[in-house]
Amino acid sequence: MATILRPQSEIEIPKTLFVDRSSPLLTIDWPSLYPGGYEVPLGANGETYLNVTKYRRVNVLVGPTKAHTVFLYMGKIQPNTLSAVYQWAPDRNVHTFDVVGPEIMLFLSSPFDKTTPAEKVELWLYLTS
Repeated sequence: MATILRPQSEIEIPKTLFVDRSSPLLTIDWPSLYPGGYEVPLGANGETYLNVTKYRRVNVLVGPTKAHTVFLYMGKIQPNTLSAVYQWAPDRNVHTFDVVGPEIMLFLSSPFDKTTPAEKVELWLYLTS
């Protein structure tokens, strides 16, 4: 009697990446950035954009901050920008999005008051496949 071997279904191993800006905290000098904002360093060498082609979902948490808006850009960032923009007020909640582009960038807009002092901000980004 012959044994029939059935092909094993491939198992996808999840890919994850955790960008932790809570240890140490990000130091943001708001007066020097006014009226613009802060491009969050996401890469290991301080790059402000991150390649996310291996991932399907992005989760972002921004701790207490005086920034008035968080912007998440997804799409083609470098060298020319064509991206979708998601924005929300900092609220200490995890915000989850489907990845829609090859790169992401996170931006914190300056507070409305130029005299806002520098602060330390806790932030993390978690990518999953």
